[in-house]
Amino acid sequence: MTPGERLKIVREGLSLTQGQLGESLGFKWTKVKDIELGKQRLTPEAALAIEKIYSVNFKWLLVGEGNMERRQPTQAAPENLTPLPPEDLSEMSIRFLQLPSLLDLTDEEFCAKIEMDMIELDRIRAGRPVPGLVTRAVAFEYGIRMRWLKLGEIPFRNPSGAPDHLAQDLFGVIELAHLKKGPAEG
Repeated sequence: MTPGERLKIVREGLSLTQGQLGESLGFKWTKVKDIELGKQRLTPEAALAIEKIYSVNFKWLLVGEGNMERRQPTQAAPENLTPLPPEDLSEMSIRFLQLPSLLDLTDEEFCAKIEMDMIELDRIRAGRPVPGLVTRAVAFEYGIRMRWLKLGEIPFRNPSGAPDHLAQDLFGVIELAHLKKGPAEG
């Protein structure tokens, strides 16, 4: 198995798109795609960043030695959950973290309705990208427009208050088509 194939296993296991993984590492989704396909080399620097952000064993990722996970997923390292300053977060993460106050909810109430663990909210505050399933849950449960969440287009909520299903949102339709097509092709 190549480092690119192992990277794809990690990315899919974390339910991240190539774009989300690339953003967290500071490069474009096309570079992630090329690494996964073996067209580009996974650098040790990128593997170290993946180890730090996602708790993936550096040696396993690069050469296949040892276990995939650096530690058990339930054992979160405190340094990985230290909130980053807003200027170090993606725009989507900043908008996502604003939602509880925009909806006049506590973090606990917000997370409970979308069935998200508080630890995931802490991970987002620490710089991990917002998982795709979480964005869909927010769109469905709170009627938040995916175009606002992903692109910052206003208004942030559907005027009718109806849930923002993927089929009701052009960005969601494009994303759904990409998901059906498969990440290796798109």
